[in-house]
Amino acid sequence: MKKILAVILFFGVATSMLSAQANAPWNTNNYKKLILNPNSAYTKDNIKKRKPVVLPPIREADAVWSKLVWRVIDVREKMNQHFYFPQSPTTQRKNLMNILLEGIQNQGLTAYDVNDDEFTTPISYQDIMKKLDAGEQTIQVRNQLTGELEEQTVASQGTGTSEVLQFMLKEQWYFDKNSSRLQVRIIGICPIRVYEKQADYVQPLDEDPESTIAYEDELQDAKLRQQLFWVYFNEARPILATQEAFNRKNDSHRLSYDDIFIKRYFSSFITQYSNVYDNRAIADYTTGIDQIIESERIKEEILRFENDLWEY
Repeated sequence: MKKILAVILFFGVATSMLSAQANAPWNTNNYKKLILNPNSAYTKDNIKKRKPVVLPPIREADAVWSKLVWRVIDVREKMNQHFYFPQSPTTQRKNLMNILLEGIQNQGLTAYDVNDDEFTTPISYQDIMKKLDAGEQTIQVRNQLTGELEEQTVASQGTGTSEVLQFMLKEQWYFDKNSSRLQVRIIGICPIRVYEKQADYVQPLDEDPESTIAYEDELQDAKLRQQLFWVYFNEARPILATQEAFNRKNDSHRLSYDDIFIKRYFSSFITQYSNVYDNRAIADYTTGIDQIIESERIKEEILRFENDLWEY
């Protein structure tokens, strides 16, 4: 009996030693794997395998108060730079605009027209490229001699995703009586292109003037803001959850873009909220510093709603 136990123990130790050698970092096969991943000492695949966190369903009876809010994320702010960089996709990371474009082109993500933020009018990937000036298009140019508008076909002039400097979010704030908390759900994302208007440039013939807003009404070069498309956030979440965003403090623990939106790791300002005037924007009834004051007033009104429900 003792001999049998000794033989079993011997084979167990031998097997464990062979397994340890096979898994050792100096093993030939493992060494080849390290060479194939020169950007990191270990393989990073946690985020690539991640799925979006399932949000609990909302009963209509529990949402006793709600408000639709449109807000803008400006990627030029330091807190929002992870949405803008890297400009050229790397093996590990892509910026938000490239992720959305790739999702629309290759992964079945649906883009919707900017004139309909209720997600009922789909548009194609080619339509988006035209808005980014990524191909030939027909524009109206003013003749310097006659002053008349003339049609002209021009090649690509835009710089692609580098001009997407803002993202608009459509979200719904609601008070959940079941948890007695003020909650928010993001409904849609809309990239906004910010570019220079040339003095002799009027507008592409197929471009909707209502989706393009000028910062100033001058004949010289001016900044234009053009909404490109809407995507439904819940449809985009499986794609955003597998894309890594930069973490300034720790390269080993990077969040996904879905985490950033759900945990609200971004800076933004309110530009519009639901109202009786066809949900008109703040810029439609006030200008300058008054827009900032009105934006802050709406934010305080929403946050104060929860506090006003408590009584001591």
